[in-house]
Amino acid sequence: MKGGLGVLTGTVEKGSCSSELLRQEKAVLLYYPVHLNYAQYLELIEKNRFKRVIPYHSQEFDCEKEYSF
Repeated sequence: MKGGLGVLTGTVEKGSCSSELLRQEKAVLLYYPVHLNYAQYLELIEKNRFKRVIPYHSQEFDCEKEYSF
């Protein structure tokens, strides 16, 4: 495993993979809108130091649609 930290933004179901990641401290839970408009997307990027940003699958964003890790 290469490491990393997951960011969860929605409801975490008991017994789910998400809950296990939280338990293992491999993810954090942030209450933040997940379907941002373009202005919100830019604001989020400007206020953080993300290494890579993957926007959601909206036609509004001209970006890669498939990723490999």
